[in-house]
Amino acid sequence: KELLINHLDTCPHFYSSHLRVRVLDAGGHETVHGATVRLRELGGPPGTTQTRVVDGGSGYLGQNEYTVHFGVASPARYALEVVYPSPAGTRVVVDSLVNPLLGPIATGDLANLSLTVYRDGRVEQAAQRVAGVTAPYGGHSVHLLGLPSPMPARRSVSFPIEMERAGRVELSIHDLRGRLLRRLDPGPLPAGPHDIAWDLTDTNGGKVATGVYFCRLLVDGRSAGVRRLLVLR
Repeated sequence: KELLINHLDTCPHFYSSHLRVRVLDAGGHETVHGATVRLRELGGPPGTTQTRVVDGGSGYLGQNEYTVHFGVASPARYALEVVYPSPAGTRVVVDSLVNPLLGPIATGDLANLSLTVYRDGRVEQAAQRVAGVTAPYGGHSVHLLGLPSPMPARRSVSFPIEMERAGRVELSIHDLRGRLLRRLDPGPLPAGPHDIAWDLTDTNGGKVATGVYFCRLLVDGRSAGVRRLLVLR
């Protein structure tokens, strides 16, 4: 038997080649089915507007992710708009006229660029620096969650993180159904490189089964990256 592992995320420039957009209602719920998200390249040729629709459609033993994804050029400038499902005769649009964070969006110096858009016009923006570029957008520092090692994991695994500034760190482990299995809390960490180790057990001390898990890094309560982990027993 052969085990094939997707190493696309180790390719050069992978993390600066895409934009993730989460569309939420005013209460912070993701299930805004039918919301239309458009990303337009400013100054680009005709046909450079990408369109995605938030879809909760399901397949066999699976469901689409609510977060929509766009491919972006490097460097380039974009504008984003979200059209929310609205009652007849009304149209709720969140774009750069409502919140300047939605345009222009500059790419090329950022990795893991993501936007969270709320129906009431709020926008949260997160990114990671590339090749030592300083953090943008109001001076907020960013952090990098590296590839887990070893991969696949059999007994334990280590997650490298690069802290741009000091902050309180937490790593949560979730299964494919989104259930929280373990929360690792190393506490406040200074700026610089660190490693977070996980012994592949859940909150009750039981060994997690063979499968794929999602590992989410929080710094000062804010999302700072997600990695997939394959566990083999």
